[in-house]
Amino acid sequence: MTIAALNQGGTSLPDRDYYLNQDDKSKTLRDAYVKHVAKMFVLAGDNPESAATAADTILRIETTIAQNQRDRVANRDPDKRYNKMSVADLQKLTPDFDWALYFKEIKAPKFDSLTVGQPEVFPELGQAFD
Repeated sequence: MTIAALNQGGTSLPDRDYYLNQDDKSKTLRDAYVKHVAKMFVLAGDNPESAATAADTILRIETTIAQNQRDRVANRDPDKRYNKMSVADLQKLTPDFDWALYFKEIKAPKFDSLTVGQPEVFPELGQAFD
């Protein structure tokens, strides 16, 4: 049986702790990441000021996502990672996100149920884009 699955993600740095740790090394890595993202926007044609603003926004969004993710140890528990639910139940987790439209746009095959690896992440996901 093939089943659709959703799992936590959406961050560019390797682990949630890169966003959350407050030690000097972590802050230096985040600063370098923001500079890198801004440079990519400049290379794509943005002016430096709007590129810097966009890079800061990306870090803010990814930090919000990371705040709601499980850490590596908690995510190793296979019993917590297998949460089968209907698409309707997924929609209840994130009422402001149109999953039907999303699945249609990514051309996902039709399905009625899926596994959600970290269901506690999804209700908070909308905060990242406010």
